[in-house]
Amino acid sequence: MTRLNRLTRNPRQQRVGQNTNNRRIERSLRGFGSVAASGTKTLAPGDQTTLHEMTGTVTVNSGTAGWVFTLFNNSGSNKTLAEGSCTLIKMSTKASGTITVPDKTIVTVTFVTASVAFVTGV
Repeated sequence: MTRLNRLTRNPRQQRVGQNTNNRRIERSLRGFGSVAASGTKTLAPGDQTTLHEMTGTVTVNSGTAGWVFTLFNNSGSNKTLAEGSCTLIKMSTKASGTITVPDKTIVTVTFVTASVAFVTGV
C-alpha cells in the first residue's frame, strides 16, 4: 500500500448503500428527480420526489405522516399554498390556514400526522 493510500484510507468509512441502514442516506443524496411547473395543482404522493415550481395555487390535502414535499416560487409574484382536507401550520408564526409564498422562496411541507402538515421556509 502506498503512503498516499494509507493516509486517505478510513477503515470505518462505508460506501453509501452498502447495507440496509445506508439505503435511506443513498436516496437522500440523489436529490430531486426533476423540476416541474405545477400551475394550479393538488399535491399527490408521487410528488414527493420532485421539486415543484409554483406557477399557481398549490392545494395540500390529507396525507401520511412522514410525507415531505418541496416547492419553490420563482414567478416574480406571491403564490398561494392552500389547505385542502388538511391543516397547514406555518412554523415561523404557528398560524394555520392558507399560506402566501413570496417570490424567490423555497418551502417544505412535512406531514406530521395524516391531517396536519408543517410548512417551513416562509
